[in-house]
Amino acid sequence: MLKLDLSSPHMSITISKNQNEKNVKNPPKSQSSMDILSILCEALKIIIGNGTVIVYIFLPVFISYSMLPYGVNLVSLPLMKDLMWRLSFFNDYHEENKFDQFWQSGITKDIKRLLVLQSVKWFFSCVIMLFILVTTVSLASEAHTGKKLSMKDAILMIKGRWRRPVITSICIAIISLSLIVVFSTITMLIPLMVDGFLCFGLLAVVAILGAIGYIYVDAVWMLSLVVSILEDDSCGLKAIVRAGELMEGKRLKGCVINLLLVTTSVIVGITFLKMINSNLTAQEVLIVLIPHAFANCLLKFLMFVMFTVFYHECKLSHEEARVKGELGLYAPIASVEA
Repeated sequence: MLKLDLSSPHMSITISKNQNEKNVKNPPKSQSSMDILSILCEALKIIIGNGTVIVYIFLPVFISYSMLPYGVNLVSLPLMKDLMWRLSFFNDYHEENKFDQFWQSGITKDIKRLLVLQSVKWFFSCVIMLFILVTTVSLASEAHTGKKLSMKDAILMIKGRWRRPVITSICIAIISLSLIVVFSTITMLIPLMVDGFLCFGLLAVVAILGAIGYIYVDAVWMLSLVVSILEDDSCGLKAIVRAGELMEGKRLKGCVINLLLVTTSVIVGITFLKMINSNLTAQEVLIVLIPHAFANCLLKFLMFVMFTVFYHECKLSHEEARVKGELGLYAPIASVEA
C-alpha cells in the first residue's frame, strides 16, 4: 500500500510492509524439484512428442553411426590377418638378418593402413556424435520450454552452435588427461611408499574415490556441453565453470543420473561382449557390432535429452536461489518523510 499526503508542509510517504513480509515469510514454492524419475519421464515425453523430426533427422544418422564400425572393421580384417601372418615369420627372418626388408615391404604398410582406417573411424564418429549432441540438445531444450523445431530450424541451429561444444570438448579432453595422469601417479606411488594391508587399503580407498570422482566429473562434463550449446556466451573453461555453478545443490542428482546411464551402457556392452565371445565367425562378429553401435547411439541420445532437462532444472533452481537472495537484501520500510 502506497499512501501520499500532500496537504501538509511535510510530504509523507507510507509504504506498507505487509506484502513484503508475506513474500519473505512465504517465498514461492520451488518449481525445480523434479526427481530422477520425473526427469526420465520428461525426456521420454520429449522424444515421443517429436517423433517425426527424430525419425527424419536421427534415424539416418543412427544407421550411419552403426554401420561405420562394421565397414571399418570389415576393411581392417584382411589387413589384420595379413599383419599377423607376417609377424608369425618374425623369428625366422630375424635370425637370418632378413627381417629389415620384410618389415619395410609389408608390416609397415599394414600398420599404416590400420592407423588410417581407425583415424577415419574416429573422425567420422566424432562428427556424427557432434551432430547428434547439438541437434538433440537444441531440440530437447525447445521442446522442454513448449516449442517445436522443424527440420530446417534444427539444421540452422547446428550451423550456429557446433563450434562452442568443440572448444569445450577440447578443454574437457585436456583436463581429463591431466586427471588421469594424476590418478595414475598416485596409484603407482602408493605401493612404493607402503606395503601389506595398508597398501591394499589405500589402493581400495583411491579406487573408490576415483570411481566417485569419475561419476561426478563426467556429469559436469556432460552438463558443460549442454551449457556450451544453449548459452551463447559460454564455451571452453567458462562452460565448465558454469556447469559446476549450476550443479550446486544438485550434485547428487546429477551423479545418480549419470550413474544410471553409465551402468545401463556397461550392461549393454557386457551383453554384446558375451555374444561376441560365443562361437561366431569373423563376419558374424562384425554383424553383431551393428546393433551394439545402434544401442550405444540410442543411449547417448537419451543421455543428451536427460541432461538437457536436468540443465533447465538446475538453471531454474539457480535463478530461484538468486531471487531469494536478492529478496533478503531488502529491509521492510515503514515510513519515509520528506
